[in-house]
Amino acid sequence: MLLALWAYWYSLGGGFHFDDQDIFLDPYIVSSGFGWKILRLMQTRPLTFLSFHWNYLAGGSAPLGFHVVNLLLHAGNSVLVYLIGRRVLRDSLALLAGVLFAIHPLQTQAVNYVFERATLLAACFALLSLLFFLHERYAWSVAAFGLSLLAKEETIALPVFLLLYDVMRRRRPIRWGYYTAMAGLGALATARLIYVLHALPAIGLGFGTKGVSGVSYTLTQSRVIWIYLRLFLLPVGLSLDHDIELSRGLLSPVITLPALLLLALSIGVLAWLARHENMSALWALGFLVLLAPSSSVIPVADVMFEHRTYFPLACLTIAAASLLPRLYRRLRAPTSALLLAALLAGTMERNRAWRDDRSLWADVVDKAPHKARGYFQLGQTYAAKDPARAQQLYERGLEIEPENSTGHTNLGLVLLSEGDTEAAMTHLRKALVLGGEKPLVWNNIGVAQLHRGEIEEGIKSFRRALESDPCRFDARWNLMRTLAYATERDEALVAGVVPGSCHLLPEQTAKLEDERRTLR
Repeated sequence: MLLALWAYWYSLGGGFHFDDQDIFLDPYIVSSGFGWKILRLMQTRPLTFLSFHWNYLAGGSAPLGFHVVNLLLHAGNSVLVYLIGRRVLRDSLALLAGVLFAIHPLQTQAVNYVFERATLLAACFALLSLLFFLHERYAWSVAAFGLSLLAKEETIALPVFLLLYDVMRRRRPIRWGYYTAMAGLGALATARLIYVLHALPAIGLGFGTKGVSGVSYTLTQSRVIWIYLRLFLLPVGLSLDHDIELSRGLLSPVITLPALLLLALSIGVLAWLARHENMSALWALGFLVLLAPSSSVIPVADVMFEHRTYFPLACLTIAAASLLPRLYRRLRAPTSALLLAALLAGTMERNRAWRDDRSLWADVVDKAPHKARGYFQLGQTYAAKDPARAQQLYERGLEIEPENSTGHTNLGLVLLSEGDTEAAMTHLRKALVLGGEKPLVWNNIGVAQLHRGEIEEGIKSFRRALESDPCRFDARWNLMRTLAYATERDEALVAGVVPGSCHLLPEQTAKLEDERRTLR
């Protein structure tokens, strides 16, 4: 635990990144009270969002409290890996496994990225489930597994690994009732996820990669898994956003087929060794099993994210630690010391990239210069104080991905802030044609029209935004203020009425009510 706290101490001064700020757009998180409304059927990952709510109640929207909880969860998970290791390894080797898990640089994304609290929390309960399984406390194992699925669904492959462990170890009769209960929880979690995605398709949860088939995604993952393993062995080139070429066929790119064949061969060899009671092979096979939900046949929006290895890495660190006795006795201590010192230094250095959004996305652009998202996100960090630099970055991103609606939207907003309304309208219209987030784009088009003095057109655009999303606050606020400016007071009062099905942030509701009282 102390090593984990030491390795990540610098990260406590970090801010929010990527979609972390979306946490505070959820009215259930920023409301008062225990947070019972979060525990509803339509809430994705309710335990994670409940923890965000409690974090908010304790310290508001300051990032420190959120980073502290993430770090404590990671330290606790490292201890759980050690305790699991004690059931299958000697104490010294179990300690090595826990330390490897605690300070490996590949874990930095899950710990520093606040929104990935879901990964940390799900791993915590899943590791507890595994520990209870090894202690033959099966009811507790089932309960912990159920809680892990309420934090994030990616631990769903745990029962497969546990069954594999039972079959390969052949030390006790298989308890089929236990596995039936585990499978039932997995089925319920899957059914619930499908229901939420069907009822609220806008959520997406990262699923549905446009233009990528299951076959193409699977072929790509055969290469991605080797990248994960390389980063475990040599954690150089870590990045929030890797630029991975999709595999469109067995030889496109040409390394796809060799990667697939080598992966299949490796799985076969590991299975054979595990069947013959090779502990290292069994836990290495566990890494591949636990990675399967995100690295198999179901396409997700991003083909690679380092935080997906967080929970599976528990198996890999145990496998790695179990290999230490194979070293010559006199080399074990110095080799372990050098390895851990290098990993600790690498983690501390990697945490510096997570200092703020600008350093993080500059790192992404440096490592993935041919991927557009890094330029768009880096541009956002300059938009408020250096719009000229932001414009350059957006334009560079659009050179790479000219059909990106988000890029056109952001560039349009920057041009609008610089007073170039004609160019801004061109990019905003382009974003609309490309299928960008229609409520956002229509609202921005309305703002641009107001800058051009087109009051009636602006009102129409704000109404179009609200037709797509009646709960969008900025469009409702702009419509209300514009109608009041146009001396349409009665219509402005009506525009300020939020539908009962909407859940705005408390300060947004108060702002609308204050404006309505002024108009009355």
